[in-house]
Amino acid sequence: GERTACWLQFTTDQNFFFVTNTVDSSITSFRFQDGEIEIANPVAYEGQQPREDDLLGTTDGFIDLSISRDGRYIYVLYGLVGRIGVFEVNGSNLEIIEETNENLPPNNVQGIVSF
Repeated sequence: GERTACWLQFTTDQNFFFVTNTVDSSITSFRFQDGEIEIANPVAYEGQQPREDDLLGTTDGFIDLSISRDGRYIYVLYGLVGRIGVFEVNGSNLEIIEETNENLPPNNVQGIVSF
């Protein structure tokens, strides 16, 4: 797991950051502890896992993520299937709120921005 770190975003309090793992369709959270970086939650969320014989054809492909200005939500672009996941942030953990594919093309690896 967690073979392809793609994007990271810091929480608004700067205590944690989240990293998308594209091929494994997972999100890992990290924190700063005594001047060191450590894994807070190796799998804060996990999407559709790939088959080893077809890594990119069978995964959600978490490409990009963005944290809302108030720090309460993370939006994740599932770039290989054309969906966005909305997650509530609770420290180093994420809770899925919603997934949508409304008006999104499949195989969209452009990126995401939130406000």
